[in-house]
Amino acid sequence: MKKYFLPKDKYGRFLVLKSFAEKLPSYAAKYGITKAQTDDMKDSYLYVKYLLDSEQNVDQLSQAITKCYRYFVDGADGKVGGLPAYVVPSPIPVVIPDPGIYTRMIGIVNQIKNHTSYNDADGEDMGIEGAETMAKKADDLQPLLTGKINGDHVEVYATKGQTQGFEVWVDRGDGKFAFLGFATSGTFIDQEPLPEPSQNWRYQARYHQHNVVVGQWSDILSIKAVSKH
Repeated sequence: MKKYFLPKDKYGRFLVLKSFAEKLPSYAAKYGITKAQTDDMKDSYLYVKYLLDSEQNVDQLSQAITKCYRYFVDGADGKVGGLPAYVVPSPIPVVIPDPGIYTRMIGIVNQIKNHTSYNDADGEDMGIEGAETMAKKADDLQPLLTGKINGDHVEVYATKGQTQGFEVWVDRGDGKFAFLGFATSGTFIDQEPLPEPSQNWRYQARYHQHNVVVGQWSDILSIKAVSKH
């Protein structure tokens, strides 16, 4: 028995959309997909990526503003260079004219799967075949997270194995974990500059397999983050 190919969480759905948009042109002729449809999926993928990147940047800006407030208003420990600025993701994508990106994607997927030439191998390559129902072994997967300061940034590590990679979350001292990014290799670099004086940054990670989250959260990894400058 297979699970539905499109996960419920937005990052898992994004990974499916990315795979589908990248692979669709190779199958367009076989399944009667128009150039307008392949262009729409490519533009839609880039638009969703821009929105998710923007959301992450807003979260980071919010944390920076809170840190600035605590420093200048409350006199909290820490070093703040000045007012934080919002970083606009680049490049700015083509604006999608119509809502319902995933609805349109599902329509194209159904068109492909209803074609007389459809086979599971093509679907798996495009990322539109649901994973087999996860066995107990997948439920037990748990990243063994390690990390260190490398230059001006923190690097965290976990074995990737047969998974797609792992998502990383961080708590920079306010007790709240926020999504940081996704590692498709065994190394993830936290792009946040190291603070001065030191702060205790905490990281957690969990695996993705077949475009869905699997297994358990890693144990919390604590890093004493401090700038060397």
